[in-house]
Amino acid sequence: MNKDHAFLDKLWEDFFLSKKIDEASHALLKKFYKELERHIRLENTFLFPRFNEYLGFGQNEGPIPVLLRDHQNIMRLLTRLEKVLQTDNFHDAQLISRNFQKLMIKHRKRENEMGYPVYDTFVKKEEWEDI
Repeated sequence: MNKDHAFLDKLWEDFFLSKKIDEASHALLKKFYKELERHIRLENTFLFPRFNEYLGFGQNEGPIPVLLRDHQNIMRLLTRLEKVLQTDNFHDAQLISRNFQKLMIKHRKRENEMGYPVYDTFVKKEEWEDI
């Protein structure tokens, strides 16, 4: 998952550093959105349920509800950014981008503290490769 995070970070950086709204920046954001959506789907449908099962947490127990809420907020803010970019409002796009980046940093910190240290105990190397 850390490799996937690095890939997503690079896509986001390419978009964030583009400093203009044009066809290329729209394409970068679209690719980032698609890849982030895939990453979140993997965590929500595979990792998080396995995490809860492994540690014996119910659906609304433990750290997973916080991470799920982060995912909702991340996608909501990214969708808002897409809409603002369609209006060519560079100032608002920058503000939303900075807030999005802060949210991603906070979320990654949570994942690294709560989930990632445990995932390797119940997800075998072969499963990671399949994923």
